[in-house]
Amino acid sequence: MLGSWFKKADPGEQKETREKRLQRAVCMLLLEAAAADNTLDPAETDRAAETLRGKFGLDDDEVRDLFDACAAAREGSVGLFEHTNTVNQRFTQEERVWMMEELWRVFLADGVLSAHEDHLAHRFMDLLRLNHRQFIDAKLRARGV
Repeated sequence: MLGSWFKKADPGEQKETREKRLQRAVCMLLLEAAAADNTLDPAETDRAAETLRGKFGLDDDEVRDLFDACAAAREGSVGLFEHTNTVNQRFTQEERVWMMEELWRVFLADGVLSAHEDHLAHRFMDLLRLNHRQFIDAKLRARGV
């Protein structure tokens, strides 16, 4: 009877949970980037949605559900570390550079880079454990240079 308390989770269930956790972490970072200038510009949220569809193969309803869940979670969130830590654990260095590039795309989607967005971009660089060269290269690619 006591053994049933320690029953192992189904590996498929664990994978789905890990995948959902990663999706949520990426979404939280993208939404944080979109809201850095205290507005959720449609161009920025559209760019974030495009990133989620492309990376995880989500459809529009799944993206909307993920946005809704993350928007609610952002209200009680105390910081970015939890989400960047999930990304750091699951993504290779190349994928973390890709993540920075996508964050830049969100920051730049409305055509304006505010001081708050630039400051947050630098925080993301540190939290994603990227060096300055990777950071700048990601920005240039996001700008199409």
